[in-house]
Amino acid sequence: MKIEITNANSNAGGRFGYGTYTTYKIKSEFPDTNVFETEKRFSDFDWLNTYLKSHPKYKGLIFLRLPDKKAFGANEANFVQQRKSELEAYLRDLGRHPIISQDEVFRSFLGDERNKSFQTQKDSHPVSGTGLAELDLHKMKEGFEYVKASVSTKLSKEEASFVIFHGRIWKIILVIGLERC
Repeated sequence: MKIEITNANSNAGGRFGYGTYTTYKIKSEFPDTNVFETEKRFSDFDWLNTYLKSHPKYKGLIFLRLPDKKAFGANEANFVQQRKSELEAYLRDLGRHPIISQDEVFRSFLGDERNKSFQTQKDSHPVSGTGLAELDLHKMKEGFEYVKASVSTKLSKEEASFVIFHGRIWKIILVIGLERC
């Protein structure tokens, strides 16, 4: 099986980049079928990873770790290229595995939707543990500090006070979150 991520495209969101996301164009060639192309977001990779880790059939299997989530700065060119390489290595590792490579969900993720679409697979195999709520709280704080540093030089005094206030809120959230862990 050949798997390649041929492109990574950042899709512009709203104001201040909110809602901006990256799609990864995946080209896969199965020995028994045609070539497939599809586009996936990181959240799709995250869902697939959670599905594989939680499925009883795959308990105990070892495969490459999915790159970490990043709440802020995830659409910077250098980061996108690095993540593209890491995601491609992740998919190739899964594609070399004799059991996972035959999994219908994995194959639909790669674009082979002869049996079921990837969205149908996601709907019929609910998993928990994905999404922003699962991000490590320290990384969330680092993300906030990154945003604060990158925009503070461009803000008026009133706007800067607002950012500092939100920094204090994040510190409270961090403490509360760590106490619950």
